[in-house]
Amino acid sequence: MLHRADEPVGARVARRVLVEEFGRDLSEASVSRVLLRLDGLGLTEAVGRKGRILSPRGRRHVSSTLSSRHRHEQFTRALDLRSVQEILDWLRARRALETEIASLAAQRVSTDDLASLQAALDEHRSCILRGADPTPAGMYFHQLLVEAAKSPLFEALAGSLHSPALASVERALDVITGGHGTIGHSPDEHAIVLEAVRNRDADAASGAMHSHLSRLIGEVEEFSMGSMAQVLPNLIAALHQVPQS
Repeated sequence: MLHRADEPVGARVARRVLVEEFGRDLSEASVSRVLLRLDGLGLTEAVGRKGRILSPRGRRHVSSTLSSRHRHEQFTRALDLRSVQEILDWLRARRALETEIASLAAQRVSTDDLASLQAALDEHRSCILRGADPTPAGMYFHQLLVEAAKSPLFEALAGSLHSPALASVERALDVITGGHGTIGHSPDEHAIVLEAVRNRDADAASGAMHSHLSRLIGEVEEFSMGSMAQVLPNLIAALHQVPQS
């Protein structure tokens, strides 16, 4: 409210706007106390008896908050994947990012990281053999590889592409590869990545991850040319209701 105001805002005006626009029925005394707290934080400044305006620090804070909110909304919209083309774009973005992550992991991996990656790989294979849902274990391997890269920047970037909200899309990939009879290829390809990481071979790790995600891209492209492609949005919506194990 203060950010968009052209003149100082007093407690009475602020209370009216809170009620009319936000449904927050605070007393005028409560609003005054909030404004005093903002003064104490250096976010607002009193202009005589006219009311408050944002301080330069307050204006920077609000601008930063609004910008962060806008970016979050953009990410939320961008990651609401429904069409085959959107899934392909997501996989291509992952390929570009995760080939670099695999390379860094090969250079920075610890003994504990290797043990965790091996355990995730073993669980992935076990799930497929048991007929259990393999998606969480497969996703976890990729997440552990990100952690092994020891890069806060890459971890933040990868986090947006490995959001829990995308679990249904990951499951759709498993349905697609299961239909092609290739669902067992993923743990085998993960094993190649892990071996390269264990050997500290950055180029081999990067190449193995590129091959893995390229294979998934190829499978989705093949799926897109079939008659089942049109039911993909419904498939993803249905899989979204399946709880993660």
